[in-house]
Amino acid sequence: MYDLFICHASEDKDGFVRQLAIALVQAGWGVWYDELSLKVGDSLRRAIDRGLIEARHGIVVLSPSFFSKNWPSYELDGLVAKEMISGDKVIIPLWHGVESEEVASYSPPLSNRVALRSDMGMDLLVAKLAQAIGRPRVGGHPFPNSNWMESCCPKCGGMGRTVGYEVDYPGGFHDVSWFECPLCG
Repeated sequence: MYDLFICHASEDKDGFVRQLAIALVQAGWGVWYDELSLKVGDSLRRAIDRGLIEARHGIVVLSPSFFSKNWPSYELDGLVAKEMISGDKVIIPLWHGVESEEVASYSPPLSNRVALRSDMGMDLLVAKLAQAIGRPRVGGHPFPNSNWMESCCPKCGGMGRTVGYEVDYPGGFHDVSWFECPLCG
């Protein structure tokens, strides 16, 4: 299971989406993101469908590039269907370089939702997301090759663990880690 599916246009990866994925994983959410989830030889449609099925929520990064692409529309259609069937809030819109008029021209219902904005800063964006969908699952990441080290919690002083792993992105590896405390979360 994943907490979040990131629906986006590939043109937005370098400028924003990759950093968003890293921040969400660092915060402790299980994230379906193509660069983390797809393997060579995977069926793109089947892998996306599986990610849509297994994710509780979908962050939809609405941008000028998003509006002109087929795959993001396919993913959004899947999230809309999931939301209509379940009756739960599934879609989390995130505006990236667009305003309400542009979103309304693409999808009037999406323009009527309270949205996150990429220009609000990553820390605030992650905090607002936690308010909307709840705190990340502690230890709920889908990365079996992670490692951990016991250490003291910087908030309460209790014993917890620092969890980390490397993500192989174009241009090199990124270390991703976060702290898990059983006392204060």
